Amino acid sequence: MVVQKYNQESGNPFLSPEFTNNIQLTHVFKDKLTTNVYYSFMSNTSSPVIKAINDVYIKRPENVGSVIITGLMLSYNQDIFKWWNADFTINPERVHLQSEFNGITVDTAVVMQSFNWYNRFSLSKTWSADLAFDWGGRNYSNQVTTFGIAGIRAGVKKQLFSGNGSIGVNGSDLFYSAIRKGSIHNVVGSSATFRNRQDTRTVILSFSYRISKNAKNNKRLRDRNGAWDEQNRIKGL
Repeated sequence: MVVQKYNQESGNPFLSPEFTNNIQLTHVFKDKLTTNVYYSFMSNTSSPVIKAINDVYIKRPENVGSVIITGLMLSYNQDIFKWWNADFTINPERVHLQSEFNGITVDTAVVMQSFNWYNRFSLSKTWSADLAFDWGGRNYSNQVTTFGIAGIRAGVKKQLFSGNGSIGVNGSDLFYSAIRKGSIHNVVGSSATFRNRQDTRTVILSFSYRISKNAKNNKRLRDRNGAWDEQNRIKGL
């Protein structure tokens, strides 16, 4: 696929499968503090590789080496007041890259981290609101380094039909701060920086109606696992 005259992308029919081995230990303390310790070893990993041929830059996936990830994720839930509940999630991890591509050898280890603060507000029996702050630190790969990124999202919801339905409005990246900046390196004869401002600010109006008899039990299950889901939202920024 040709993106433009000087930047092209292509596939690679000769890719080999990559393999991953994971170990994870989880501990829950008084239904408030959840601790996850994990280790992941990925071999024969595939990654997009940029190669310069004269004035043309070609990007295609290649098997480049191995990645070792060791991480810790802490999630804490606390009632600040009767009407205010908060989840805090912090996720530092050490990433060790061992790669070889285009005649370049990469053997480096970096520490990455992310943070999420999610708040739920019970304004009345039928009104509720949420406010969240997401932050992700520097992210490093074989040829691209992205700097920290942050965003704020919020929403308000009203229950209808004796709790069986609801209407709400939600907004993401309210201050248009999720700007992706970084640098490109390990390309023979080239280096570059970039700044991407994507259309990340959104407003969504929603309406829902529950007809399941077990809706309340399902909601309790979703709330219990909410802290784990929230920490994954930063990757989508």
